[in-house]
Amino acid sequence: MNRKLRTSKLSVPEATVDEITSTIKRSNLFNVIVEGRDDIVAFRVLERKLHLAGYQNVSLISAGGRPKLLDIYRNLVDDPSLARCAFVCDKDLWVFSGVPEEFDCAELIKTDGYSIENDLLRDYPPQQFMNAAELLEFS
Repeated sequence: MNRKLRTSKLSVPEATVDEITSTIKRSNLFNVIVEGRDDIVAFRVLERKLHLAGYQNVSLISAGGRPKLLDIYRNLVDDPSLARCAFVCDKDLWVFSGVPEEFDCAELIKTDGYSIENDLLRDYPPQQFMNAAELLEFS
C-alpha cells in the first residue's frame, strides 16, 4: 500500500497590533512593515540587496493584514520611532477611490497598481524571488 503522508503546516499565532507597535518602539532597527506573510516573500530581493550593500539593521515585519498595518501606522504617527519605519501596503480599492488623506504620507508606501504582487511581476522576473531550492523545483 503506497500512501502519502499528509503534513500540515503549524500555524504560528500572529502578533497583535499592540505587540508589533511595542516591538517597533523598542527597536533600534529600521523596520519595514508589510501587510502579510506572503508579502515578505516579495520583499526577499530587497532584503538580500540591502544585506549585500551592508545594511544589516533592517527588519521585515508582517502586520497580519492591511487593517492591522494601518492600525500600527496610526499608533506610531506621533511617535519618534516612526522615523525608523516604512509601511508598504497595496492600494487595493484605493486605485479607484483615491488614497484617504490620513494615509497620504511618505512613511506609507503604496503600490502603483492594485497589489505589490502585480507591481513586482510587471517589473521583475519571478525567478528573482526564488531561493535555490525553488529554482530547482520550478525549472
